[in-house]
Parts: sequence; structure tokens; C-alpha cells
Amino acid sequence: MAGVTLKTIALQAGVSYAAVSQVLSNPANTRFPAATRKRILAAAHKLNYRPNRFALALKGQATNLFSMVLPWNCPELMDAAERGARDANYQLMVEFTPSPVGGAEAKAIGTALDWHVDGLIWMPYGGAKDYSETIAAIAASSTKVVLLHHGLEDLDGADIVRAETTTSTVAMVTHLSEQGYRQIACLSEQLDFAPDRRRFSLIKSTAAQLGVPCETFVMPPGEFKEKMTAYLRESKMPVAMICNGNWFAVDLIELADALGISSPEQLGIVAIGDFPIGGRLRVGTLTRPRLTAIQEPLGAMAGAAVDLLVSRLQEKIPEVPVERLFSETLVVRDSTMRRVR
Repeated sequence: MAGVTLKTIALQAGVSYAAVSQVLSNPANTRFPAATRKRILAAAHKLNYRPNRFALALKGQATNLFSMVLPWNCPELMDAAERGARDANYQLMVEFTPSPVGGAEAKAIGTALDWHVDGLIWMPYGGAKDYSETIAAIAASSTKVVLLHHGLEDLDGADIVRAETTTSTVAMVTHLSEQGYRQIACLSEQLDFAPDRRRFSLIKSTAAQLGVPCETFVMPPGEFKEKMTAYLRESKMPVAMICNGNWFAVDLIELADALGISSPEQLGIVAIGDFPIGGRLRVGTLTRPRLTAIQEPLGAMAGAAVDLLVSRLQEKIPEVPVERLFSETLVVRDSTMRRVR
């Protein structure tokens, strides 16, 4: 219904304008009886009321908006954050790029701050030096911030939600060594993301401790077939390949089949990430062989980020920054089970 205002809702519900304003700003406001709040919310729903978020922002009022800024598409993170925000009576705006693009994050965060969002969930692709102006703008705002995966030195007041990657990474390399793979190769489209660099460095150092040669390939998808064909033809089998992402792992299965290389006997394949498809199905359960994978706790991380923002806004936690840590899971499947005794 066009032209619905707080006054319209007040008349429909038989309450004051002030009561409508306060209940719509905070549906859990205990200053009003539950029956009154229910009547106001029912009237707003019946009249199809939509708040003017921009007007609220100009007045300096809570907008009940959260923003999530990601350097790439991550449905598992976005879905969990959206559910959590909705359950807490917030709306979530999401901005991502198909692949990291310079300036895209800064522009998205600038837009969010222009809207005076109450909370920002941000997975920064770069380091603090890449975001000096953005960090200054955040510091000058009242927006609460939760960073995903890693912190930023000059944004030391932000809460952090990240995955503990050491345990799963060491377990993965140890498993490959125990299965008799003679060398390990790591494959990624990029290594500009700090958590990826740390993981690959740990893979290399753990392999060295176990006496397994390890090398890293960084390449765009368009170079995959040519470079990996040459590598596999020259390698001394059995070799294991750790793919940063599901799709390189899926492409590797297809390439191995085309080259007549058997997996897991000659080629072990591990995916970092195991995207959910629906229900219990994940990418790694649908391939043949089924993929050994490190499952990242993205859903839990998104839920924790939303909870932290809500708690900050309700002043339920101390002012000091909080770090929430979640464990990854190594799921061993057919693609690395050579069953060496």
C-alpha cells in the first residue's frame, strides 16, 4: 500500500504515533505490553509497511541493517548470515565480486556507511595498507564491525571470527604421507589472500618435516589443463594434489581420467573447501572418486559474526575486541585412500 506512514499504522492499531515508532524500531521493546506490540506489528504487516531506511539514517536512528562485504561469492556464508540477521530482526545487504577487484570492497563499504548500517561483516582480501581510507571511514562511524578470517592492524577495535586451520592442514599432509604419496603439489588460482598464503606455507613446512617434496602452482583456470597435463606426465607417481577450491579438484578428476591416470592409486586429490549442494550433499560427495576435503566452518562463522554484532549493539559484551575461533574438519574420502598398510 502506497503512502503508509507511522501515523497510518497508529490509526489502524489504535495506539499512539510514539508507540508505533518505538515498537517498529525495537519489536522486543518491553516498555509496551506484548499484546500492544503484537497489534502494532500486525497492523504494519497488513498495511505492507516498509520503513524508509535512508530517512532513519539521516535522523541518526538505528536502521536495522547489516552489510556483508566479501571478495568473492560464498553462498554458505551469505545464507547463514541472512538467516541469523533475519532471526534477530535485521535485514542484510550483501556485496561480493566474482573475483577480487581493486576498489570494489572500499566502494561497497562506503555505500554501507552512507546508509548508516548498524553492523558490518567484512572479509578483507588484502592487508591494512590496502584499506587506509576505508579503515578511517569505519573508525569515524558508529557502525559495529566483525572481520572474517583475519584482522587488520589499523582496525584493532573490530571483533574477529576465523577458522583454526593448523590442525586440519597438518592432519591432511600427514594423511597423504601415510598413504604413500611420494610428492605433494598445491594448486591455487591466487595466493594474495593472507589466510591462503599461511596455509600453503604450513603445507610446505609440514611436508618437509615428513620428508615429502612439495611445490606450489599458482595459475588462472585458463592455464590449468596445459600446465597440469605436463606436470602429471612428468611426475613420479603416486603424487597428491591439494586444490584450493572445489572446482580445480573437479577439473583435476576429469583431467586424470582423460590421461588414464587412476585416482587414488596414482593421483591423490584433496579439495580445500567442500561446498554444500543441498541437504547432506556436498561437492565432494558427488564426484567419482569422492573427494577428500577440508570443510571450512563457514555457516558457523557467519552465525557467530551476526551474534557478535547483535551483542555489540545491545551492549551485552565487554568493549574489548572478541575473537571467535572455529575448527575445520578433514573429511577423508576415496580420492586419497590408497590404503597403504
